[in-house]
Amino acid sequence: MTASTSAPLTPRVALLALGLLLVAVGCRDVQNAGKVTPRADAGPPPQRTCVQTSDCAGAGLCIAGICQAVTSCTVDADCAGDGKVCHAQRFYCVECDGRASQCSAGKTCQFDFTCVAISTGVDAGTGDGGTCSGSCSDRTECGADQVCRGGQCCAPPTRCRSPADCPMAQPECNGATGQCFGGAGCFADADCASQAGCGAGACVCQIENAPPGVCRVRPDECQSDADCRENGVYVGKFCTLNTPPRRCLNAPGCTTDADCLADGLVCDTAMGSPSRNKCVNGTPCPTGNECSQGQVCASGVCVAQNCLNTPSLCRAGEACDPASLRCVPQQGGPCANNADCAAGTYCNGISCVPGCRDNADCAGGVCNAQNQCEQPSGGVCGPCASDSDCPGGSRCVTNPVTGTQLCQERCSSLLGIACTVNPMATCLLGNCSCIF
Repeated sequence: MTASTSAPLTPRVALLALGLLLVAVGCRDVQNAGKVTPRADAGPPPQRTCVQTSDCAGAGLCIAGICQAVTSCTVDADCAGDGKVCHAQRFYCVECDGRASQCSAGKTCQFDFTCVAISTGVDAGTGDGGTCSGSCSDRTECGADQVCRGGQCCAPPTRCRSPADCPMAQPECNGATGQCFGGAGCFADADCASQAGCGAGACVCQIENAPPGVCRVRPDECQSDADCRENGVYVGKFCTLNTPPRRCLNAPGCTTDADCLADGLVCDTAMGSPSRNKCVNGTPCPTGNECSQGQVCASGVCVAQNCLNTPSLCRAGEACDPASLRCVPQQGGPCANNADCAAGTYCNGISCVPGCRDNADCAGGVCNAQNQCEQPSGGVCGPCASDSDCPGGSRCVTNPVTGTQLCQERCSSLLGIACTVNPMATCLLGNCSCIF
């Protein structure tokens, strides 16, 4: 029997086999084209950080410092499938763009066009981050540095509204500043000046039976400038209507209303007036239409117009400087991003304008879709309907231009009562401005 052997491949057959092999490999690669098999330990792709959209290199838009893919749109219906709306100016799908009723109750549309809850902040109590323990019926049953809240001994709130918010170590509350004070004995009013909440003579030493006495907030001395006269004669004093306690203080000299703006006063320039060239309280305006040309009704009295209480005074290309209350060229001029703008302003895509950049600029509030700080209801600079809606040291103030009502913290440059919620705020008409 003859053994069989395989005939060697001819060159033509070998080339044909190689061609079939290449075709098979090529088909497999086409099927797998664009597919990447991840490593077992590979996580999600890292987020690309950015300052402006050009930093994203075509990977999306720069939103809140992160490159994010977006969907283009022209009307809300284009985004309805994802439960979103079409941004009215930017024309891409977002959760909200600041229009009414886009966010549920208790939420607002913030600077990155997402709905977020407006926090009420830490104010003692186990429900919001404070530390509480034991049980009590009043503060005398708690430690010297604690208050009784909800039947438990807790750390005191950041701002007091009444003596119940203050510990026994400092049992009194200055509603104007939200500071607790007292506890240490006094023998004269001067002994109170160094206590928290009692600066610039805001407190008096009350001695009931025998010294030492207790420092308490000074009662009102006046209700109008007329109460500051002596035997009916003007003696160069005015009543601090905008700042409790109301006191008769020496009136600053002036030549124009601009010299009196910081304290919510106007300059008396009437010939023959005993208070001529002195700052005085403006004419009362209980109905809001008693003011003369060039004035607006603010906090119940007529005061000179400025760009903060009358934004229309600024022309195109100008912005209101909260410090000087004058219209100035828009800070920083043209801009590409917030980094091109000064503090207190943001880039609207064209130029730097006053407003917040993110929530860090808002002292516990939210930087909304209009780049303005929004505070929780019942908080300083939050919405209100009356003074009862506002925390101690603030009151419900109606903007005479926009008609909006906000809880505003009291202040006075004359009395040395500074803005504490936002130290950078401007003291205007006895209130800390809500422009952050």
